[in-house]
Amino acid sequence: MVLSSQSHTCGACNKTRRTAINEQLTDQQHTGQIGLFYACYQFALKGWQVLLTTRNTKGADIFIVKGETKLGIEVKSIEKDSNVGVGTGGLAPSVDFWLVVRNTSEKQDAPSYTLYLIPQKDIEQAVDDCIRNDKRKNYTDLVTRTVKEEDGKEPKIRYWIDRNKYLLPKGHQYHNVWERLDERVRADTCLS
Repeated sequence: MVLSSQSHTCGACNKTRRTAINEQLTDQQHTGQIGLFYACYQFALKGWQVLLTTRNTKGADIFIVKGETKLGIEVKSIEKDSNVGVGTGGLAPSVDFWLVVRNTSEKQDAPSYTLYLIPQKDIEQAVDDCIRNDKRKNYTDLVTRTVKEEDGKEPKIRYWIDRNKYLLPKGHQYHNVWERLDERVRADTCLS
């Protein structure tokens, strides 16, 4: 936690007050930017045109285009093994895949990234399974659900891609599976 000075004025006084700025937020934003641009770099290397959306828009973070195929990608960047938030269950229709970019290096000056490409339909199915299994369990094969209850308020339900489900040894169904994108291009080409 870093403390910084910030001037505060209100007609009656002109005091300087100290406000806390959470250093972690800045680190999270930095991690997110690095992961986003690393994802763009990887897509470009694989022959995709990459289009960034503006920050904090609903839906995809980037769109990738190859031939007649246009896909929306939600990019989530993490530095440690953690669950990845997917929201409250209303997933964006513009997203076709989720790309988890994970920094696996312990050294700050020599990052090493591992990528997990998860189809939106897998996440939608897992969230639907959680909703159907409402009282019995708070998890599926891919997604975990958390419920935060506050007095007098509607419970807040959030869904997470469970780190124990996607952080499996290399060769797992989501680890560096770029051929899924190529399959989509082939399918779209056949339909044209």
